[in-house]
Amino acid sequence: MAHHCIVYLDGIELGRHKGGFMPFELTVHTLQPGQEHLLSVAVDNRLDRSCLPLGELVEPKRPEDASTIQQTIHFDFFNFAGIHREVQLLWLPEQPIDGIRLDAICAAEDPQHSSAGHLDYHISVGPGEISVTLQDASGSVVGSAHGATGRIPLEQVERWGPGQPVLYTAVISLSRDGQLIDRYQERCGFRTVSVRDGTFLVNNQSVYLTGFGKHEDTVARGRAHDQVQMIKDYHLLEWIGANSFRTSHYPYHEDWLKEAGERGILVIDETPAVGLWFVGKDDDHPFHANDPSTAARLSHHRAVMAELIKRDRNHPSVIMWSIANEPATWIPESRPYWEALFNDTRAADPSRPLTVVECGDHTLANPQDSQVADLVDVVCLNRYPAWYFDVGRLETIVPALTKDFTAWWERTGKPIIITEYGADTIPGLHLDPPGIFSEEYQREFLKNCHEVFDALPFVIGEHVWNFADFRTKQGLSRVDGNKKNIFTRERQPKSAAFDLRARWTTKDL
Repeated sequence: MAHHCIVYLDGIELGRHKGGFMPFELTVHTLQPGQEHLLSVAVDNRLDRSCLPLGELVEPKRPEDASTIQQTIHFDFFNFAGIHREVQLLWLPEQPIDGIRLDAICAAEDPQHSSAGHLDYHISVGPGEISVTLQDASGSVVGSAHGATGRIPLEQVERWGPGQPVLYTAVISLSRDGQLIDRYQERCGFRTVSVRDGTFLVNNQSVYLTGFGKHEDTVARGRAHDQVQMIKDYHLLEWIGANSFRTSHYPYHEDWLKEAGERGILVIDETPAVGLWFVGKDDDHPFHANDPSTAARLSHHRAVMAELIKRDRNHPSVIMWSIANEPATWIPESRPYWEALFNDTRAADPSRPLTVVECGDHTLANPQDSQVADLVDVVCLNRYPAWYFDVGRLETIVPALTKDFTAWWERTGKPIIITEYGADTIPGLHLDPPGIFSEEYQREFLKNCHEVFDALPFVIGEHVWNFADFRTKQGLSRVDGNKKNIFTRERQPKSAAFDLRARWTTKDL
């Protein structure tokens, strides 16, 4: 639901939820077979400073609009309203299986040293007997255990990796007095993820990330999940040679992560913490200690992060948690905010690297002022040279990015992923010499950026902004949405798509 909702059954309130992207459940005890009931949901997409994404409800500036509160948002995608995920009525047993945590552990980070492993599991459940069986990719049972917490040792495991989607299936059963009460099947994959010596390693093999930031945005459904459209997008990702994407700027439907697991695609999983960047007066920013919304937002942010990890940690496709996108990391007062979130996240899941995606304004998001540079495992940068800065001057890209990236590396010693770079491109607009908004300009823009990435060994990934054109709020800088993308909103390729396909499918990156 986006972003607040109240759920009613037959006019009686069942419960409320805040946050527009994660699932939630409510318990109903009054339903009877054969009876008609009315389930209704009141949905509210208004955002204030305690919300993620962050927004403001402001008084109008014109006297004639005095009765209208106006919504201001500080992010560049459309604030859709409504129900974006499926609503399911589940008939559950009393005290069912409530949570499943699977940690598929490889005995050695390097598969050449050991192919052994074990599955650690923890099942949240009430009274009863738990049994867990583990099946390999062929469906053969390779191990089993009993109890709500346990370990299944394996002498040999096949590893999941990019382009190698080897998955196992854990079957979890709950019985009471010899009767089966509840059963779930959960897919999992054995693989290691680490950051070492300026490289990103999966199964001790260096991986260079290629792909995109994306959006859940389609012409027909807006942000509502569309299974057919998702499969179409995955086909395009594979056609162009992408091995990864970021769930910018919020958690996606869980089917995206399941499908990534089935295809061997890597995912940077991101919270809806976007819009924490605006600065008005010196004392008007998202981290001011005297602003009561700061404490409320931190509490909400911590809860969202915990929900995200609980839902997605079993997916081998998730290789990194992104705690926020483009916040005002240069504000010193933000330090306690980030420390709390990083401490929480590392405690909840020490197995994955963490990041915060730095703002595209390099004059603000710089290595000297960043309050998260020492906290992240990978530096993620959004950069738009010759677009928002030095507009139209393609010749500035190489020197500007080289200087910028080198400064980050020298300050942090941490590898860099370019999580956004791009230029708005109107499909069918051709200009010679390349002018802004033309397909030729996009191609030359990307070519210059890639020259820098290829020259700097500590750059370990490139995510073009964006996969497909998407809707935004109305504004003079946006003509029917954001057009920086490689595919149109209808998923037709722009000219640069063929350049990227040639680069990502033939070049040894």
